[in-house]
Amino acid sequence: MSVTGTHEPRPPKAFRHKANGSIESQPDLRGSTPEELVIRGEELECVRVALRALEPEKRVLILLVMQGYRQAEIAEVISKPLGGIGGRITRALRDLKREIQERIA
Repeated sequence: MSVTGTHEPRPPKAFRHKANGSIESQPDLRGSTPEELVIRGEELECVRVALRALEPEKRVLILLVMQGYRQAEIAEVISKPLGGIGGRITRALRDLKREIQERIA
């Protein structure tokens, strides 16, 4: 299966479809207080910093998962056997969680 083949990556569940069929990748922040917006910005920066701290392959895995790629497509993109992709993703997510927890502790 080719990443550019007939299967398009699925958007993450958190992404919403707009009425015109496009995908909204940003949360609706209307009605948020200034404090909530500041907190949201700080949380996003924490995740960005944590992602940058990861090894490049783990960072790529997480970003591909976030973009909705299937495991078979990820295996093709990173040129690794499909059988180990789930474990690689699990370890990458575990490491990201650890990096985030270190930054908020």
